[in-house]
Amino acid sequence: MEVYNYMTQTRYKLHITRPPSVNTLYGTTRSGIKYMTRKGKDWFNENLWEVKRQIPGHKELLHCQLTIHLKTIRTDIDNILKGTLDLLTKSGLIQDDQFVMKLIATKEIVHHKAEEGLDIILEPYEKTKV
Repeated sequence: MEVYNYMTQTRYKLHITRPPSVNTLYGTTRSGIKYMTRKGKDWFNENLWEVKRQIPGHKELLHCQLTIHLKTIRTDIDNILKGTLDLLTKSGLIQDDQFVMKLIATKEIVHHKAEEGLDIILEPYEKTKV
């Protein structure tokens, strides 16, 4: 994890394990009620305390960069985003994912399953950032 804070600029960088797909994270009962599956709960618990340990919560508008390391190209990038933003919110790192004003996600292929995961950078949002 990398953290820098000088004056009003704060940047956080952390690494979490790869989340399951949205269909694996969440299920739906016959009556249409959404719930988190066992695999979803396991992934959240595995990463939740790591995120909480690293960084305090924010109410500011944020710019979020994700680098997603996957062994296969077949995984849809949008399947990774929902679980990741939910984790950042549930951990208290961000108050709500509505504060993420800009989101850049990049997928990179790795050679070994052990290398899979996400690198996350959170910075204050500035309209002039590219």
